[in-house]
Amino acid sequence: MSFSTLQQSHRDLITAQQVVLLHAQEYGTLTDEQMMVMARLGAEESRLADAHNTLIAGQLAHRSAPELGSAGLAQRTGYRTAQELVRVTTGSTARDAATSVRVGLLTADTVAAVPTQPWLRSVGLAVTAGTLTAAAADAIRTGLGVATESVPPSALTTAAEHLCVEATTLDVDRIAILARQVRDEIHQAGIADREHQRHTARSLRLIKQADGMTRLIWVMDPETAACVTDLFDRATSPRRGGPRFVHSTSTSTSTSTSTSTSTSSGGGGAGGSGGAGGGSASASDCSTDVATAERILADTRSTEQIASDTFAELLRHGATTDSTQLLGSGAPVVRILVTATALATLRAPSAPSGHDSRTGHGFIEGQIDPVNITTVERLACSGATQTIKLNRDGTPLLTPTENRTINAD
Repeated sequence: MSFSTLQQSHRDLITAQQVVLLHAQEYGTLTDEQMMVMARLGAEESRLADAHNTLIAGQLAHRSAPELGSAGLAQRTGYRTAQELVRVTTGSTARDAATSVRVGLLTADTVAAVPTQPWLRSVGLAVTAGTLTAAAADAIRTGLGVATESVPPSALTTAAEHLCVEATTLDVDRIAILARQVRDEIHQAGIADREHQRHTARSLRLIKQADGMTRLIWVMDPETAACVTDLFDRATSPRRGGPRFVHSTSTSTSTSTSTSTSTSSGGGGAGGSGGAGGGSASASDCSTDVATAERILADTRSTEQIASDTFAELLRHGATTDSTQLLGSGAPVVRILVTATALATLRAPSAPSGHDSRTGHGFIEGQIDPVNITTVERLACSGATQTIKLNRDGTPLLTPTENRTINAD
C-alpha cells in the first residue's frame, strides 16, 4: 500500500469519527443495551488506534536509536530522545510515550528475522491485531521478565499466550498482577530474589514545593506497605465506608501469626487495639472502638487531612518512645523564629470576643513562608523560648536565655 493510500485511509477514519461526534447528543436517546454496544465499539476503536500509535512509536524509536547519535530522527528534529519525540508529537504524557516506545519496539522485534525476545511474539501480534492495548502488553512484558537458565523461553512463550487470552477480559492492573504471579509459578526459586528487589527499591523523599508546602513520596515494599496500610485503614476506615469498629478478639486473631514488627505498630500488642495474649473482647473495648469510629465520622477534616494528622502524631510519639534510629533523642523539635516585637505582641491578651486582632508573625525554621501569631503562641506554649539579642549585622550579643511559657488553659 502506497503512502498516499495509507494517508487517505486515515483521513477517511478521522472524517468518520468527526461525523459520529457531531451526533453525540443522540447517545442520550439510546437504551442501556444500545449504550453497552456503543461502549464495546468504542473500546475496539480505541484499541485499534492504540495499536496504530504504537506501531508509529516503534518506527520513530527505531529511527532514533541511540547508536545513530545526531543522525537519528529524534535529534535531527530537535528532540533528545525518541520518547520525547513521541510525547510532543502525540501530545501524550511522558509515561504513555515511554510505554508506546517500548511496546512499539516489541512489535517490531516480533517480525524480525532473529527476535531478541521470541517468547513475546504472541504479545506483539496481539497488539498489531488490536486485541491487546499497549499498556497491557507492557504489563505482560514487565511481569514475565526475561528468559534465564531456570526459566526457558518455551515456558515464557506458553505463559505469554495464556496472558494474551486473559487480557481480553481483565484490566491492565489485574494483568500486571497475573503476569507476576505466573512468573512466580514458573520460577519459584526466584521469589526470594524478586522479594529482595522490591525491598531494595523502597525509598522516602521530601520535596519542598514552590507554594511553601512539602511533598512526601514514600515508595514502600510489600511488608512496609502492609504495616502502613493497616494504620491508614484504622485511621480513616469509618470515613471510607469500612468497618466502624473492630473487636479485640478479631484483632488478636488476625495478628496472632504476625511478627513483632506488626505488634509494635499497634496491632494486638500493648497500647494497640487488641487485647494482650488474644483475650476476649470486653464491653469497654467495644464501646471505645464505636466512640472512636463515630468521632472519625463526625470530624470536619477531610479523610486526607485526618490521615496526615494521624501519621504526624504517630511519628511524634514514636520518636519519643524509641529514638534509637535517629540522631539525638526525644520527640521531633519544631523551631520557630520570631522577633522581639512580635514576641511582645504574643504576650498581649487576645480580644475577648475570640477574634484575635494581634499582629506579628514568625517563621518555622527551614520553611520559607510565615505563620501567624496564633501558631507562634501555640508552639511556644508547648515548648520553651530562647531570647537572642543581635546587632545590626546579625551577630549574637549575649548568650541565649531560655524561658518556658505556661499555658493558663
